[in-house]
Amino acid sequence: MLLSPILLGALLAAGAQTTKPPASPAPGSPYGGVVVEEAVARVNDEIITRSDYDRAMKEMDDEARQRGASMQQISEGHKDLLRNLIDQQLWLSKGKELGITGETEMVKRLDEIRKQYHLESMEDLEKAAKEQGVSYEDFKANIRNQIITQQVMRDEVGRRVQFTPGEVQRYFEAHKDDYAQPESVHLSEILVSTGTGDAGTDDPQKLATAKAKAEDTAAKLKSGADFDQLARSSSDGPTAA
Repeated sequence: MLLSPILLGALLAAGAQTTKPPASPAPGSPYGGVVVEEAVARVNDEIITRSDYDRAMKEMDDEARQRGASMQQISEGHKDLLRNLIDQQLWLSKGKELGITGETEMVKRLDEIRKQYHLESMEDLEKAAKEQGVSYEDFKANIRNQIITQQVMRDEVGRRVQFTPGEVQRYFEAHKDDYAQPESVHLSEILVSTGTGDAGTDDPQKLATAKAKAEDTAAKLKSGADFDQLARSSSDGPTAA
């Protein structure tokens, strides 16, 4: 059972990846022991650990690569990572203070993901995540943190910020260029080869086989089959993977 890369990347970069063990030995303690976990920042009563930081960096890098970002763009993103982690922890701390847990919304979000990928149960979703090398508990925690952060932002910030229609229109008129985007097309494709020879003559048998394959693929898509999985299993083009 496979999940689309979209699942693993779109939600905080599709889900949380399992943390790799540190490449170098942990630093020694002045008392003769070994430091089990290094703290990189303290936010109120919470600590952001080295493994939290490393995991977040890996997620960010994986998501950036899926978007086709350059190495320079990926490196630029590292500069703000710790600040972003601290900002998120501040939002989570405020959510805790307000009694916002995000549990109910998290269950709903997980169920939506399950339905999107045509899985029978939550156990199937957990199994599919594990088969992809994803920590299911980290995956749920990321979704929960997103929900808490969004709700705190909406409750604590949104209700304090009010604009009149006139202010919105004036801002838009002054920043039109910021919203202008060139026309573009995003293409997802499943290519079916007709087996046309170099001489340009078409083999009727190959054409009939290709037509049947194309019609079967289209029927599966109309019945709700996952496009990414069908592309990997059925496409004859170089983009199948």
